[in-house]
Amino acid sequence: MKKLNGKYLKASKLELNPKNFELPDETVDPPPKPKAAASPPPPPAKENGKATSAKESGKGASASPAAAAVQAFPQPKVSGRQSKKVKSDDSKIVEVKPGMTIKELAETMGIRVVDALKSLIKMGEEPKTIQDELTIDIAELLVLEYGMHVKLPEGSESMKLDLRAPVVTIMGHVDHGKTTLLDYLRSTSVAAGEVGGITQSIAAFEVHRPKLGKICFIDTPGHQAFSSMRERGAKATDIIVLVIAAEDGVMPQTIEVIDHARAAQVPIIIAVNKCDLPGADPNMIYSQLMEHGVTVEPFGGDVQTVNISALRGQGIDKLEEAILLLAEMMDLRAPRDGPAEGFIIESRKDKALGPVASCVITLGALRVGDVVVAGADWGRVKVLRDAKGESVKFVGPSSVAEVVGFRSQPSAGQELFVVENDSKAESYTEKFGSRKGSMKRIQSSKQEEHQGELMEVPVIVKADCEGTLEAVMASLLALPSHEIVLKIIESGTGPVTESDVQSASASGAHIYTFNCRQPSAQLKKTIQNLEVKVSDFRIIYDLIDNVTSLLVSKLPPREELQVVGEATVLQKFEITGKNATVVAGSKVTRGMVKSKCDVKVMRKGEVIHEGKVETLRRGKETADQIMAGNECGITLESFTEFEKGDKIQFFEMVVTERKEL
Repeated sequence: MKKLNGKYLKASKLELNPKNFELPDETVDPPPKPKAAASPPPPPAKENGKATSAKESGKGASASPAAAAVQAFPQPKVSGRQSKKVKSDDSKIVEVKPGMTIKELAETMGIRVVDALKSLIKMGEEPKTIQDELTIDIAELLVLEYGMHVKLPEGSESMKLDLRAPVVTIMGHVDHGKTTLLDYLRSTSVAAGEVGGITQSIAAFEVHRPKLGKICFIDTPGHQAFSSMRERGAKATDIIVLVIAAEDGVMPQTIEVIDHARAAQVPIIIAVNKCDLPGADPNMIYSQLMEHGVTVEPFGGDVQTVNISALRGQGIDKLEEAILLLAEMMDLRAPRDGPAEGFIIESRKDKALGPVASCVITLGALRVGDVVVAGADWGRVKVLRDAKGESVKFVGPSSVAEVVGFRSQPSAGQELFVVENDSKAESYTEKFGSRKGSMKRIQSSKQEEHQGELMEVPVIVKADCEGTLEAVMASLLALPSHEIVLKIIESGTGPVTESDVQSASASGAHIYTFNCRQPSAQLKKTIQNLEVKVSDFRIIYDLIDNVTSLLVSKLPPREELQVVGEATVLQKFEITGKNATVVAGSKVTRGMVKSKCDVKVMRKGEVIHEGKVETLRRGKETADQIMAGNECGITLESFTEFEKGDKIQFFEMVVTERKEL
C-alpha cells in the first residue's frame, strides 16, 4: 500500500511492460533506493458492529491477525496508469504547473529524464521528446508514482480515491470443494454442471451481502493442466482463499497455489473444507502447511483459517467476514471515475455477437463507447454486461463485466485499459502484435525442431474459450516426443467450422474439441463424407489420454532380442572327413534352444563370439528346437573353438505392440 494525497491505496497489479515499447537506447543505472515510508495507522477495528480505534480496544496494530496476514503475504507494489508504486521519498512536495514539459517536471522532482520517460510509457503515454508538454492529470500521476506529494494549481482537483470491494480468487487442489463453495456463495448449480467434478475454466462473479458488503470472486480450475490459469488468477486478485479438503490435506496443487501467492505477494486465507466428515482433522492440515512456510493463527501464526463445509454451508458466513476484515485492513482504494483498467479473465467467440471478453475492472469506470486495448487486440465497447448478465452503461472498480466490441478475440490474462481514440489503440496493438508475432515464431520453431527427423501426427484443437485452449495446448505440447511429435496445425476457440474440416481432410488431421458445441447437421454430413475424425471431450485428462493413445497407435512395434534358451558345453567333438566340423556336445539348461536363432558364446562371463546356429541335432537327427533338460549337438557358423563349460545363449527377435510413449 502507498500514500496518495493523504490516503493509502493498494497498488494495482496492472503494469505495461516497458520492454514492449521503444525506449531510448541508453544504459542507465537504477533509481536510488527509496527511503522507508512511514507505516500507515491501522483503520478502526469493528466491535459489535461499531468502529472502535485500536487504542480504545486496548490492542495495537500488531495484534490484528488480518494486518499480520497482509505482512505475511505483502501486496505487490506494481503500478497501473492510475495507481503507482513508491519510488522515492514521499515527504517531497512537487508543484505542478500548467504546460510543464517532461524535462521540467523531471528536474523539479529530482529524477532523471530517462526515468520519467520510462514511467510515462508504462502509464500508457507516448512521449516523443523531452520537451513534450504534460497535462495536469498526467503530471500528477507521474509525481504520485514516485511517492511524492502534489501541489496543484488553483482550481485543479486531485484524484479522488474511494474504497472498493476486494477481488478474491478461490484456489486449491482438484476436487477439494472450490466450485461447491462458490456454488453455495452464488446459490447456483455450477458444481453439478461441471463434468467429471472439475472446473474447466475461470469464472468470475459478484456476491453482495447485506451489512457486510460486496466481494468479487474468481474461480480457477484445480486440475494440474490449468496451472497457467491459476497463476493468472493469482496475478489479478487481492486475496486468495486456499481451499483444502480436511480428509486429503496438502496436495501438489495446494503447494503450487502457495507458491503463486508468494510470487504475486497476495495474502491468503485458509478454508479447511469438508469439516463435517467423520475423522476430519484441521490440525493435521495446519501442521502440513507449516512444512511449506504457512503458519496459521491456531498455531500462533498470522494467516487466517476458517473451518467450513461448502456442501452444507457451515462456516461460510465466517469466511466472508474474514475476507472483508482482511480487505478492510488492506484499505483497498481506487478512483471510480477516469479511464478503466482491468484484466481479461476469459474470452470466447459468440456466433451472433462476435468476440466476447469477460473481465474484472480494477480501476476507473468502463463505459459503453470506450476504446479498449487488451494486448494485441482492441475495439470499441458496444455492449457491456454486468455480473448478472444485464446490459449496463458502465461498471466500476472490483466489478465483473462482459465486453462486446473487440475486433478480434483477446487473449485471456491480458491487461485491459481504455485509450483516447482509435489511432492510439492501433498504435498499442501494433507494438504488442510485433512482440506476439515473435513469440509465435519461437513456439513454431520449437515445434518444428525435430521436423523431418520424427514421425508427425497432425491435429486440430478447438476449445470453448481462450484460457481453456491455452491449458489444453500446453498439456498436449508437453507430451513426450522422443520418437513421434504431435503437430498442431490449427487451433482456436468456438465450434468446428467448415474450414477446420477442409484443413483436416487435406492434412489427414484428427480434430479434437473441448467443451465445444456440436457441429450443425450439414457440417456433420461433410465430416462424414470427407471421413474426418472429430472427437469432443468435457474432461481434459480424457482428451490428453485419447491423444496419447493416438500417438502410441502410430508408433511402429518395438523389436528387441530376448534370450529364449541357454545350453552349457559338456564336450567338444571334432568330425573329420568330407563334412568335417566341430560339434559342441551340450545340455540345455534353461528355456528352449532353436535352430533359427542368433547366439552368443560366453566364456567366464565374457562374450567371445556372436553368430548364427548352423545345425541343431538330437542324436543323429536334425531338430528345430530342444527343451531344457535334454542333451544336443550344436554347430555354429564360423566358430569352432568350443571349450568345456562355455555357455551358448540363444536369442530371438520379439515384436511387441507399443503401449506407451
